[in-house]
Amino acid sequence: MRTLHLVAALAVALIAAFAGLVSPPSAPAASGRPAPLPVPLAGPLVAGPTAAASAARAHDGRAGGSDFHAAGSAGTGQDRIIAGTAKSIYVSTSGLVETIEAEVRFRHTETDEMIETYRLLDGSAVWTASGQSGSCEYSGSRTISLQPDGDQRVSGQVFVNTADSTYDAGLLVDLLGLGVKGTRTCETPSGTQVYEHTASALGQVLKSFSTTEEFYIRNGVLEGENVEWPSQTIPQLHYEWRLTWQGAPQEVELIVEPDGYATWLPEAGADEAAEGNSIAVAARLRSAGGEPVQAARFRFELVGTSREPGVSMNYPRPSLARTTLDLKLTAVTNETARDGEDGQWIEAGPGTDAAADVTSYDWGGWTALRVTATLPGGREIVGHLIGEPGVEAVPLPKRAPGSLVADAWKARVGGGGDADDLDALPEGDGHAGDGLTLYQEYRGFVENGRHFRADPRRKDLMVLNTIGGTVAEGILLFEAITGLAVHHQFMWWELDDTRVVNPNRAAGPHAVVQHGLWLRQVTSGPGGAAGTGPGTPRHTRHIDLADYGYATALPNEPAVDRRYRLAHVAHELLHGVNVWHHGERDEWGARWLVKLGPDGQPARTDDGSYVFRDGSGRDLDVRYEQGGPFMPVLAQFPDVGRPGVEVFVGYDHGQHSGDDDCVMRYKVAEISAESPATTLRYWNATPQHVGLGLCRLAAGTGANAPGHAPRPRYGDADANAPGRRVRGGCTHQLCVSDAHTHPR
Repeated sequence: MRTLHLVAALAVALIAAFAGLVSPPSAPAASGRPAPLPVPLAGPLVAGPTAAASAARAHDGRAGGSDFHAAGSAGTGQDRIIAGTAKSIYVSTSGLVETIEAEVRFRHTETDEMIETYRLLDGSAVWTASGQSGSCEYSGSRTISLQPDGDQRVSGQVFVNTADSTYDAGLLVDLLGLGVKGTRTCETPSGTQVYEHTASALGQVLKSFSTTEEFYIRNGVLEGENVEWPSQTIPQLHYEWRLTWQGAPQEVELIVEPDGYATWLPEAGADEAAEGNSIAVAARLRSAGGEPVQAARFRFELVGTSREPGVSMNYPRPSLARTTLDLKLTAVTNETARDGEDGQWIEAGPGTDAAADVTSYDWGGWTALRVTATLPGGREIVGHLIGEPGVEAVPLPKRAPGSLVADAWKARVGGGGDADDLDALPEGDGHAGDGLTLYQEYRGFVENGRHFRADPRRKDLMVLNTIGGTVAEGILLFEAITGLAVHHQFMWWELDDTRVVNPNRAAGPHAVVQHGLWLRQVTSGPGGAAGTGPGTPRHTRHIDLADYGYATALPNEPAVDRRYRLAHVAHELLHGVNVWHHGERDEWGARWLVKLGPDGQPARTDDGSYVFRDGSGRDLDVRYEQGGPFMPVLAQFPDVGRPGVEVFVGYDHGQHSGDDDCVMRYKVAEISAESPATTLRYWNATPQHVGLGLCRLAAGTGANAPGHAPRPRYGDADANAPGRRVRGGCTHQLCVSDAHTHPR
């Protein structure tokens, strides 16, 4: 009897202390981990997980509530309900087993900072007694209405920590105060005796408090089990429960708004580790009516982030280029967690709004941003782009589905597909493109330490000029007469002797290994274009230019005149983009001698002209083009009477033919002739015109025109040259893209 009084007194004390016993979880300590909850002063409630359940959670690796997923929180304010079942089983040392099974609802009543409080709303429970002790058998059953009252015979609360998704819950029924009793039937020598049995389970139906672990909301569900005195077999008190949010989910919208989204383009720093530019992204959680809604946390995550080598198509060079992530999350308001240096996810909260910065480390990087907000009940709201509810993975930069190129840049340059290489200007030989895909032109190049994006409407040519300013004017002339976009200020660490202009490539669309041209200076000889060209840039290993420039790529007289220098540079560059000479018939180094008469003096014709012989011994009829006897100063021919005098003879349809204003025409031959088979030669005593243009037709102009006296000097460009049927019309030969092969 005294024992029953002690138990009753303990129960009364527990009920009286219940409000303080089930106190809300503390706010997170400075370390970020919630402070432990108070431990009950007496007796069991209804509890938390078994050791097995605890081990399962530890194995899951999600301590701290990081798996706070799926639907949970429903309604707003007083309408938010948590409902479910709870069960406690008490086994005493005397063999008594008391079970309480309850269906219960809790209503949200208040939120203090990050702690939401839910108090008992209503429910029902069934208490049963069973078991046997010696010759005595326990029995009994009672249905209890779980209506909270002022006497606290029934009390219950749930506390949800929105910061880390932990919770505490308790439900207590005053079995003594409610008069819950059963019977104990014993068989005795004097017969069957029935005794009244007062409930001794103390009415604890739900208890999640534990000194060894915390309980987390999983997928919007508050579920667990707990064992009081787990080291003992008897007595023991076991709890299990499952609670969820009830009712239709609240209509909540997470709006994602990148600042300047329509025009933002990614930029890089000096290398892969240096920050470029950033785009600020705001996330706002709102109800259907536009009111702010509290989130337990926000998560910003980048998916499908590119890892293109280097920061642009050519920089750094491949040996130094790294495939680091091209975009990262670098900052967020109220940060709580991140994935370290990778910067692919970052978390913030709690709050109604959050903001993060996405920073670019590449001129052509791409990614997609997903933002999710987790409500206090565990429900996840996936964000969408402002004004576009169907776009949950927000592409950065703003771009069309399937594209890696920013819409803003495409709009600026006229659009097109990422893999297109359709540069139309100049038309050239009809082959579109410059060997660079639209994506590669968008990602761009570093030239003299500065980045530029190319124009996919105009063909680009990259030039490594190791000579310097003495040839710069010639490069500009080349650009002007071809219509190409010529980039000629590269440093050797931006365009090396491999001449590959687009080496840094991975997942970005690619067409061909495209080459540039390399200008070198030589200290002797005229230089020229070395390689297997003319052809596209891959065929020209390097272009060697003399100190002051020469008129042509073949041996030639020095040309200190500025026009010669300009024309010479442009001429050699044109060989690097598939432009040929006007013909290939001229004779360099023809050896002439002055014929001597019987008296040992130079022989003369009837009009007084000297008689010359070629290397084969033929007498040549040499005349001044301007008329009159050919009587040069013999001092010009120190080897009179002996082979060795060299002259440059230009024949019809040879290198000197065609449009005389074209830089591809030679202009240094002293002699003109119809062909090697004829003996008539004309000596031109005046300097030839140095053209600074690029011809569109093969027809001879100027001294090569049909009306020139005494005959067209060199005539039209060759219409049947080896490898190419027609020479001249140089503007129609231009081709930059290494994707194309031309007749050799």
